[in-house]
Amino acid sequence: MKFFPADWQSDVLLRSCSIAARGLWIELLCIMQKAEPVGHLLVNGKAPAPSLLAVLCGTSEKEIRRLLDELREAGVFDEADGVIVSRRMVRDAEKAERDKTNGKKGGNPAVKAGVNPPVKPSVEGGINPIFQKPEARSQKNTLGASAPIEPAAPDPFEVFWRLYPKRDGSNPKKPAKEKFEKLVKAGADPEQITAAAIRLAAKHPKPTPYVPQALKWLGQERFNDDDTSATIHALVGDEQWSKRLAYARRERQWARIEWGPMPGEHGCRVPTHLLQPDDGQGWTAQKEAA
Repeated sequence: MKFFPADWQSDVLLRSCSIAARGLWIELLCIMQKAEPVGHLLVNGKAPAPSLLAVLCGTSEKEIRRLLDELREAGVFDEADGVIVSRRMVRDAEKAERDKTNGKKGGNPAVKAGVNPPVKPSVEGGINPIFQKPEARSQKNTLGASAPIEPAAPDPFEVFWRLYPKRDGSNPKKPAKEKFEKLVKAGADPEQITAAAIRLAAKHPKPTPYVPQALKWLGQERFNDDDTSATIHALVGDEQWSKRLAYARRERQWARIEWGPMPGEHGCRVPTHLLQPDDGQGWTAQKEAA
């Protein structure tokens, strides 16, 4: 199984989940890697019950059910006939199988001219021969109609809508989507909006009339109410975050009050491309920045 820390940390759907849910997901991925077919949560060919997963993961059945619901609500995995499926793992397995098949046939059949085509083109076509287009420009369907299509990145609004708290009352989606897209076009950070929606959902775990309509919440820009991340993102650049990370890695301490949640915690403000897999592990929070 290929594991890319940057991909893991940049997955918006996964990052919206608690660290406990992310921990369960990596345990499930390990099980799915050994399953047949790869990428499907199967044990001995059957979907494991929460009680079995509790034993395999070393926790309670109640906790397993709660964390699975959290992952499901965030859209981290797909389900087929009641079986949990990792989209990424299935795609990687299919690609590996295609590469293996192409290797047995002497390489990718789409590469007609070989790795090192002749310097001079054939002149059999006359004085003005038609040159073959570069592979990248003429590869519309060289692998056949059955080749899997890479899924598009998740729609930021759909991610937001899935994580926005359920309301006891009307909550029209279409005008909320239009407002969301208008805000993003004007420069609002969709991840910041979604993070604020997650915080709101934590305050309202069950549907209630006190949850504002998403359209109203977006229109009033309530995603700025209880978080200073917009200001922080505007004032703190990569260079400053890199210095903070260097200090934290050296001293094993994090200035939570000034810098916000440390890496690995919900709401961490550090740009994901600057993080390393072990950041935050074993660190302690201090009261003031160094």
